[in-house]
Amino acid sequence: MVFQRSTLFGGSVRDNLRVAAPEGESAYGQALESAGLNSTFLDRQAAELSGGEAQRACIARTLVTKPEAMLMDEPTSALDESSRLDLERVARELAKSGVPLIWVTHDLQQVERIADFVIELEEGEIVSTSHNGGSYGQ
Repeated sequence: MVFQRSTLFGGSVRDNLRVAAPEGESAYGQALESAGLNSTFLDRQAAELSGGEAQRACIARTLVTKPEAMLMDEPTSALDESSRLDLERVARELAKSGVPLIWVTHDLQQVERIADFVIELEEGEIVSTSHNGGSYGQ
């Protein structure tokens, strides 16, 4: 699960990844790469990361657990446009690599850019479903 607001623990990015996978240090660099960061971020202090970097570090923390799927709740709502587009690119790459994503958003333009399949909810009820033809399957 990747939440709307990135929540990192005190310490370094490595410390944050260690919380999720204490025995998986060999996978930390790859998880960061998959999330759009490089291994130089391992020794960066979590408190010093930008909003987009923190969100990608949270994605890496999730990835080191080797999830079967990821749920992302409004993960770009607090990011600037450049960081938002970067995170969308990371999500598309994860989906292409075989990690299914459920992405919750109110941003209809974002839905058009990234979703393969759309489920629209109103007041907790499904009001429509559709294949979107987004970038994930391409």
